[in-house]
Amino acid sequence: MHATPSLKNNGHRLVEGITRLATVGLLALTVSACSVIKANLPFGASSNNDDYALISASLLDAVTQYPELDSSVATLQVASPENDFERQVIKDLKNRGYQIESTPSSDVANSVKASVREIDDSVGQAYPLYSLAIGKVSAERQFSVIDGKPVPTSELAIRGAQEQAIELNDTQLFGLPPESALSTVVFKDVKQVKVKSMALHDLLNPAPSSALSDPLDRSAQSPVRANIYDVRESNYSSVFVEYEDIESEILVFPNDSLQLGEVNKVIIERFVDQMNTETDILSVIGCSHGQTNISNGNSVLALGRANRVKEALMFSGVAHDKVLEEGCWAPVEFDEVMPRRGVVLTLKRSKNT
Repeated sequence: MHATPSLKNNGHRLVEGITRLATVGLLALTVSACSVIKANLPFGASSNNDDYALISASLLDAVTQYPELDSSVATLQVASPENDFERQVIKDLKNRGYQIESTPSSDVANSVKASVREIDDSVGQAYPLYSLAIGKVSAERQFSVIDGKPVPTSELAIRGAQEQAIELNDTQLFGLPPESALSTVVFKDVKQVKVKSMALHDLLNPAPSSALSDPLDRSAQSPVRANIYDVRESNYSSVFVEYEDIESEILVFPNDSLQLGEVNKVIIERFVDQMNTETDILSVIGCSHGQTNISNGNSVLALGRANRVKEALMFSGVAHDKVLEEGCWAPVEFDEVMPRRGVVLTLKRSKNT
């Protein structure tokens, strides 16, 4: 695919119009239909065991990658299970070949403890947090249900263990695309990025700084993609200094929906046709701001929309490492910077061409 010369000549004008484009895009958000998405997994005894099996597999796959917890060396202790999720975890451990000992106390070396807790966030929204601990090592993750299937709504957090490479099986278990922003692992001592002011133009075009030797070397970047609303800068700022904007467009999604729609598919194909695979990358920012009808829905929708667009780009032949996706979400409006429900798609070209 080859670049379109007229786009390059108009690049700077388009950059200056991005914020205006965001405002215009927001005017198109007034009429839409709400799709039905279940709020979250149930907490009681009537829970769907198939849902619990997938969530159990996600947490167990992570925790059992520590050598000392391998089934060939570790004997586990369990007390009487206190909930259906814990019963599912114990069943899965037995199926994985672990030696299980019954104990009246949970305060032993390799005791197994699993729970589902309802957590309130800073604005009073509740969401389910699933936790699995074997001894001192634990894994935690948030989940919701979309279209009748459980999906992660957060990174997987490891506590009580040293950092090591952890592989997640999210594509097979939950159908998440490869390189999903949710398919990352965070550890207890991960530091938060300092919040600073921003505008959309500044986010997509950061001031020059010490750039990476290889801008697309993701191994040199943090494995955690933060919420842009919280940190007020792109997770790829050090990459974007090497590129200039060629075109940017807002892909509008229906309320509480991950449905891409025919109009957005046409826009995506246009970007693919304009892209020069030798010099260009695509920035994909999924957005959800304001109230939703989904528990913890803003993060689900923002990251889900970004992943949906990335899937479409990859299906059209774009390499996954040419698409830099991230999310921006909050239960309040962020109109001065980001759309309320959509994806900001930007074609960027290397300045060294």
